[in-house]
Amino acid sequence: MPADHKEDRRPRAPVLRTAPWVGLGSLAGLILCALASAIVVAASHDDVVDTWAISPSVLLAIISAASNVAFGSALSTGITLHHIWDHGRGLGLFSALRAGSEARAVALMATMAYVAQFASGPLLQRSTDQIIQPRETLELLFMDLASHIPDGWLGSMEGGVSIRFRHGITQVQQNFRNDTILTRNDDGYVCPSSCQGVVKGAGLSHRCSSSTRFINLATNATDGQTVFAINTTTLINGIPFQFDPNDPAPFNPSDRMTFRLLVLHISDVTNDCNSTITVDVCDIDTAVVEYPIMIQNNTVSLQQEKLTNMNVISNSWSSSDLPTAPDGSKAGMLISLLNTINNTYSTNTTKLFKPGSNTTVYGGDGGDLADKFFLPESRHYVEGSPTGRCALTWDSPTEYLLRQMHMFVFRSALRVGNGTETQHFVAHRATVVSAFKKDRRYLGAAMGTTFCSVAFAAALMRGWWRLPRPVTLSPVETAGMLQGAVSGMDIAEDMPIKKILAILERTETGGSERGQSSGLRRVEIGGLLMRTGTGGLQRVQTRTSAEGKMHVDANEKPGEAGEESRQPRSDRKEPVEVLTVKMQR
Repeated sequence: MPADHKEDRRPRAPVLRTAPWVGLGSLAGLILCALASAIVVAASHDDVVDTWAISPSVLLAIISAASNVAFGSALSTGITLHHIWDHGRGLGLFSALRAGSEARAVALMATMAYVAQFASGPLLQRSTDQIIQPRETLELLFMDLASHIPDGWLGSMEGGVSIRFRHGITQVQQNFRNDTILTRNDDGYVCPSSCQGVVKGAGLSHRCSSSTRFINLATNATDGQTVFAINTTTLINGIPFQFDPNDPAPFNPSDRMTFRLLVLHISDVTNDCNSTITVDVCDIDTAVVEYPIMIQNNTVSLQQEKLTNMNVISNSWSSSDLPTAPDGSKAGMLISLLNTINNTYSTNTTKLFKPGSNTTVYGGDGGDLADKFFLPESRHYVEGSPTGRCALTWDSPTEYLLRQMHMFVFRSALRVGNGTETQHFVAHRATVVSAFKKDRRYLGAAMGTTFCSVAFAAALMRGWWRLPRPVTLSPVETAGMLQGAVSGMDIAEDMPIKKILAILERTETGGSERGQSSGLRRVEIGGLLMRTGTGGLQRVQTRTSAEGKMHVDANEKPGEAGEESRQPRSDRKEPVEVLTVKMQR
């Protein structure tokens, strides 16, 4: 409120009746729109685009439109209040900047409010965006996987070893070729993208330990010693057992059979050719395990990096795995696997030093498998270096062998369980989706600018509680700002109606007694001739001379004086006093 505004001391109506409810409601609407925008942006964060029937950008556009309507209403209310307090003087931007500090403050606050409101829209649009990201959802899938491989399904016993049937041969071939593993191509079994989970099935448990020993490679004294090997040992009740066909051991169904996998390889070489031999020993049992699988469409694969650390649910054993079982009996899964390892992976590689060329080489049965794990470009092999003459090192085949055994049993369990042992499991489905992402920086800036516009609009409405009556946009209050004809008459630019009436009340009427009794009085206001009497303030017909001066004829003709022209001619001859009111700013 302007500092020089004189507060009306007359009794006022209650504040609730005089409050500018439209402006206050608009401010509340602005705040609600800002909060609604923030809620839309926050709620859409990380949501998949397809889950929103109406895009957040559309909702933000609707909220922005509503916010602009509320902002315009609030700002117009504040400017109207200041226009009234400034007695109707115009508040154009440039004229206000040239005026006093109060008008300048109003103009600047209104301008800043417009700028803040304008900036909030683009900032809100930038506060949310769409990105492509991987997602995981939980999905219930099915798989037919046996928890036990029936005795005899892989082969039969003959001479203490397993003799393959067709099933066993097929599994060995598929495992060797790494054929694609397929599940049923039915609903609930397939995954349209990529699903990961664990399923229970027949498998293996293993307990491994490692040890080291040393050997000098640059000497003939160690020729023939093993430098790379994969061997197995049968254990009955934990004791190594060697089957002798000439003296077969008695069959005891209560005995428990396991086998031991021994893997040996050179892992390091020093400058003087002293090599480190790492020996891994793993005891293998049959068990029920949780396989870490991945399904893409109907293709199944095992997660290789997790196979050697699977969760073992329970261990199991079968008397059909004993090498002492009679010939022709059904072979168990463990002894069938043992026979597969011995026939496919067993190797024993030895070293040989050649003094003539000062080099060390390896050879022996199973050399092909030794070649697959040999490291020909190890850090030890540098031409002319001390270790260049004896750089025999291998990568460890232990984990590879364990994975191959797990895959062999899994393939068998999947074939055995087909259509018979159906289990369900929860899989993590990985998909690539388009999702919304919020930007806290733009959201914070948008909220800041919005609340700045609210603050500026609210500041323009300060002091509304001092008003003695409700504020309206009536012609009397807005005539000065409009600066034009209102209701068919021109009001003095700088003359509030209260001051006009106050001057009229103080003016004494001259003339005849009849003129005094009539209470007629003519007033010239800013070049406009008005008449006051019992009918209020009325405009009088005037004429303008050639010099541009306004005159009133003493002898008015009928129809030239409004309502007075319809009275008897004797009434129109009453003396009328003409007053000129000159106002100064």
